[in-house]
Amino acid sequence: MKILTFGAINIDYVYHVDRLVREGESITCNLLELILGGKGCNQSIAIAHSGLPVYHSTKVGIKDTWLIDELKSYNVDVSFVKPVDAPSGHAIIQMDESGNNSIILYGGANHMITEEDIEEVFSHFGPGDILLTQNELNLTCKIIEEGHARGMKIFMNATPVEKTIHHCPFPYVDYVIVNETEAEALTNEDHPDNILSSMRAKFPKGVIIITLGGKGAVCLDTNGKRYQIPAVNVVPVATTSAGDTFTGYFVAGIAKNSSVEDSIKLACKAAALCVTRKGTTNSIPRIDEVNRWTL
Repeated sequence: MKILTFGAINIDYVYHVDRLVREGESITCNLLELILGGKGCNQSIAIAHSGLPVYHSTKVGIKDTWLIDELKSYNVDVSFVKPVDAPSGHAIIQMDESGNNSIILYGGANHMITEEDIEEVFSHFGPGDILLTQNELNLTCKIIEEGHARGMKIFMNATPVEKTIHHCPFPYVDYVIVNETEAEALTNEDHPDNILSSMRAKFPKGVIIITLGGKGAVCLDTNGKRYQIPAVNVVPVATTSAGDTFTGYFVAGIAKNSSVEDSIKLACKAAALCVTRKGTTNSIPRIDEVNRWTL
């Protein structure tokens, strides 16, 4: 069983501010960091930190191969990451004193994936392997279709919620993970029961997981069972990588043959430990840290 993350690698421009800027306002930045990022990248690191081997695929700018080298340093296999003559994807992140953030994404090289790229990468994977993807690349729908055609188990972190995502073959998805805001945007609903009903209609064969921040996560499984896993009670320092940590550790739990409920508990614990730390990729905990963490 092999795990493939087909997801973005970005340069994160992290602007530390007293509070998030409002419309029409200019404020002073206290600190600027340029670091390795991207949801797919962070999720691959979380899987690697869980102790499992993981392959990553996307494209980065030829001037930014340090991104590949740094991802490799986290024990992620970067054989399928290609440098191209184009700007790398990047994210502009505001982070306030409480650890809250807002993010603007630029796809860059991540949006230069071709159908030939997809077919070449998937030729190395087959039945029983795992595909994890998001919606930060172009051709997300094709990526899911090809993974399904190869007999892979499909995990989708359905974000960002943009027009193209609604064309994806959701019935092929085995596990879908979104936060509250993304679930509302994906379904155009705001009541929890209506959101879950609408998500079930969109993902008829998938396990649906909605993360709820400090309230944990709610799950609707394929048998119609609904249950909520409480969050670990911590004082957050920064939340930037919490969702990606959750997703990566959830995938790892399922890959290790844990139940959905136990995998969510593991993911909640890892995400809680993540938010007690400053940083992005460097805040993602390793499995030994998660296991020995006393709550």
